[in-house]
Amino acid sequence: MQKLTIYYDGQCPLCQAEIEFLKTRNRENLLAFVDLAEPSLDEDRHQISCSLALENIHGRLGDGRLLVGVPVFAEAYRRAGLHALSWLLSRRWLSPILSFAYRVFARYRRPISRRIGPLLLWIVKRGKQATAVPADAATHRARLPRTQDSLEMPTR
Repeated sequence: MQKLTIYYDGQCPLCQAEIEFLKTRNRENLLAFVDLAEPSLDEDRHQISCSLALENIHGRLGDGRLLVGVPVFAEAYRRAGLHALSWLLSRRWLSPILSFAYRVFARYRRPISRRIGPLLLWIVKRGKQATAVPADAATHRARLPRTQDSLEMPTR
């Protein structure tokens, strides 16, 4: 299976939550991530327009094909082992509905992200902490102590 590079908005908490979630599922290293908010990003090297990619999610397959919108999620979830979700997002008969819904979402992504993005990012990061296994866990069956900092919810 070809690698998929996902171009995302690193200043969007909702986008960050999605990428953090995908990173936890990227066990076969089939996903790569490029933060469009990174000042050192070279648009020419990636052959992508940041302004267009910030309007709708973009992804590039290993063979150079560019994906935009819902197909990026379908391919990302496939590579992340979320086969049922990938299958659902790749159904042709659902494509017009999903594409319309994504266009509406993308148009209002920033206000939506301001409202629910920090909470979702906090949930994903908490999930990563909960599933992290210490290096010596296999031999010592040690548990990491929980800290007060790790339990605090984000504030607006």
